[in-house]
Amino acid sequence: MRKFKKASAILLAATLVASSMVMPVTKAESSVSSATQEYIVLTKNDKGYDKVEDNFDVNEELSEGLEEDNIVVASMTAREAKKLERDKNILLVEEDITLEGSDYEEIQPDDFSGDDALDGLFANFDSENYVNDIEPEDQWNIDVINANFDEYSETSGRVKTAILDSGVTASSDIEIKERINFIDGEDDVDPLYEDVSGHGTSIASIIGAKDNGYGITGVNPNAELYSLRVLDDKNRAPLSRIINGIYWCIDHDIDIINMSFGTTVKSEILEKAIKDADKAGILMIGAAGNNGETSNKVEYPAAFDEVIAVGASTPSGEVSDMSSTGTEVEIFAPGENIPATGYFDEIIKTDGTSMAAPHITGMASILLSKDTTKSSHFIRNLIKASSKKIEGGSYGIADLDYALSIYDDFAHAYSEDADDTNDIVDENPSPVDTFTDTEVEALWTGADHRSAIDLSTATTADVLKVFKVAQTKADSLPYLKSEANSPKQAFHGHRTYIATYLYLMRFARLYYNYGYNYAYNNTPYTNMETQTADGIAYGLLQLENDYASIFSSNGITNNQHNRARFIAGLAMHCAMDVYAHKAYYKNPDGSWAPKISNTSNEDITTFIPERYACAKECVLKVINVWHNANTPSANEFYLSNHTNGKFYLLKFNTFVSVNDPSTYNAHTVWFDHRTRP
Repeated sequence: MRKFKKASAILLAATLVASSMVMPVTKAESSVSSATQEYIVLTKNDKGYDKVEDNFDVNEELSEGLEEDNIVVASMTAREAKKLERDKNILLVEEDITLEGSDYEEIQPDDFSGDDALDGLFANFDSENYVNDIEPEDQWNIDVINANFDEYSETSGRVKTAILDSGVTASSDIEIKERINFIDGEDDVDPLYEDVSGHGTSIASIIGAKDNGYGITGVNPNAELYSLRVLDDKNRAPLSRIINGIYWCIDHDIDIINMSFGTTVKSEILEKAIKDADKAGILMIGAAGNNGETSNKVEYPAAFDEVIAVGASTPSGEVSDMSSTGTEVEIFAPGENIPATGYFDEIIKTDGTSMAAPHITGMASILLSKDTTKSSHFIRNLIKASSKKIEGGSYGIADLDYALSIYDDFAHAYSEDADDTNDIVDENPSPVDTFTDTEVEALWTGADHRSAIDLSTATTADVLKVFKVAQTKADSLPYLKSEANSPKQAFHGHRTYIATYLYLMRFARLYYNYGYNYAYNNTPYTNMETQTADGIAYGLLQLENDYASIFSSNGITNNQHNRARFIAGLAMHCAMDVYAHKAYYKNPDGSWAPKISNTSNEDITTFIPERYACAKECVLKVINVWHNANTPSANEFYLSNHTNGKFYLLKFNTFVSVNDPSTYNAHTVWFDHRTRP
């Protein structure tokens, strides 16, 4: 029997988007027509729920996990929805409409655009000297909120922090405790390719990137992070998916939720979910929105009373012009020129209240870890009471160091029933730290602090995005998806993986120059078994029928060059998967352990981390080959990170010697020592 909770909320469906550049959208009046669309139905009881299930096409994916909260998502016509709402067993029926907004802004150099940016970008790339590091003292945003890594390197309690966003791409610098993908059809997408937009990965890095001398360091390097992928590749989500994520957090005892998305449309079904999470003791932190130069409206869910609304500040210690500053905003944190983790751990710069919110989330996780029995309201009020006041205004910027210093006094004087807790401790006497534009820019120009390869410039065009979408689709499209003993495995580093990689790269280059037919007729299946060749041919042919829909859904122009780049992206996927699917290691006694792909450690980047380092180095070399139109070779697998004795690849030397004798002869001992016979 289905167990129903008491339903008191009235439903207004909306869709949430990444809040850094959300544009207000007015809901159009629904005309009575025969066209079906999805609606969210809030039912009163079992009878109402059963009526929806019996009479309409229920979206099982979106409805999963919501039935105990009286919610079901189903397709129906506007006329049917209107009639259903009059049923005494139904509380409300509303469209699960989509509000569209632009992604958060990843800052790009002004003098790069399109493929012109790539012509010389990779010319002198040396993977062995790939630098991707920034000193903690050079993270101005961390200095502003006084987050001292050394003083709280060890925390006392476990704090479960969920990131409701676009997912978090697997990284050696960001540890994810658990990943949940709420998007239909993406259950098998590899974590290495999960976050196409990069939005969620950037947020996770600001919260909890490791203090390991590599890349950036997050506010709380010891954070226990949970990635809930609810936003799609365009950073959009139907309300039903967001609600599903919130109730997942309630059911799994999450302590803190970061929500860097928003809508200007108030939804009472979302408010009900927020109130339920608050009753469960969850601290919720939301981006206020980037409407400072337009309506200045704080977006939902940040605008709800139960959520900490976070605005964005500038390096100069002022409120950012783009940040919403409505009365609902409680605290400010850095939101311009923020260092974050990007594609393959590259350091990028980001803007937006989306990037301000995770500073508060990281800070809250540290404060709560001191005593996990403290309420979410206690942590919320401590953050506000300890803030540094912005000169000339009533706003405050978060200050972790001061919050820790007054923690005991605040706890002693704090009362859950108090209306105002700002006066129970002394006001923060410290001024807001300021940095000039020149000082901030200097942090990005030193050779020691920037990547030897600047992938962010590629995103001024579709180039990098096409690669990332291809890597994701390899795990989700049925005719590309890996299956046991299937020719489709060719796209995933199985079988004759060196031959497959070389074929896909050669095919992609000919496609780029001359089109599909020429590439099909002039790319030989060298050293490749028939089953593998047939699987590749079938997959590439099916793609010809699907490029239009794939590219349209991801905002990519459907042209010959992007289709060729997509195939190059499949080659990158194949090369990277080698280090997951074909890797072995030895037991302490020298015997061979089971193949890693036959264990639960296959996609865990921290298990023999050299595998992930090699996958990343390999794909960077492949990108270098592609953009310089160099001839692909097995040299892309000759890697500085593949330390002798750490792990071995099946038949590595055989595949290299057969497909690229010159590379094998130049490094025979190296390849032999890294081979599992």
